[in-house]
Amino acid sequence: MLRNEMDRWGLVSQGLHWLTAVIVIGMFGVGLYMAEVAEPFSSLQFSLFQWHKSFGVTVIALSLLRLGWLITGPRPADSNMAKAWENKAARLAHIALHVLLLVVPLTGWIMTSASTLGLKSMIFGVWELPQIVSPDKALHETFEEVHESLAWTFIGLVALHIGAALKHHFIYRDNVLIRMLPWSKR
Repeated sequence: MLRNEMDRWGLVSQGLHWLTAVIVIGMFGVGLYMAEVAEPFSSLQFSLFQWHKSFGVTVIALSLLRLGWLITGPRPADSNMAKAWENKAARLAHIALHVLLLVVPLTGWIMTSASTLGLKSMIFGVWELPQIVSPDKALHETFEEVHESLAWTFIGLVALHIGAALKHHFIYRDNVLIRMLPWSKR
């Protein structure tokens, strides 16, 4: 089943969800490592920054694809086990997650464009990431803070999302988590 149904996410939605989740969690780990642990201005740090940017652009593309897919198909119904306010909070959290999937990488792109180091950003070593703003040290520093703050906010929402899925599975014992797992039975 490729398309979503009222009681289950389709394989396309599941695949895009899990691929995006793996990339985002990996990017957060790499982002922490490259900024805090890797030797500044080393070839390792430079390589990590290039991979981080490459996967950031990938997240933007996957997010746009996910949004297009969500808009064109049905969405499984809310849980009938959860309270009305929980379903409303879940919808708001999902909107926030989708917004952050676009905004966090875009703030990174602005930060990179505003850098005064003059380094090229190569996406998977194939094409150069175009600059969307002119180099400006103050703008770079501002967006560095914005990018980091939004990334932490995003990780907090991801943790909340995981916690809610586990609550549905272990406390409500409904199918909210199961319907997003590609290997699960109906």
